[in-house]
Amino acid sequence: FFAVLPKIIVSYAVGLGIEFVVAQWKKEEIQEGFLVSGIIIPLYAKNVDNPH
Repeated sequence: FFAVLPKIIVSYAVGLGIEFVVAQWKKEEIQEGFLVSGIIIPLYAKNVDNPH
């Protein structure tokens, strides 16, 4: 868990930052779908780094 936690934090920080900037630029609301994607991305990245 503690090995994946930094990846989750970075994923949410960067992803939500991009979501916020794009939403402000397009004058739309932030998409809540990223809350799911934000957890899937680091879990997938863990498997790419070490497939075993």
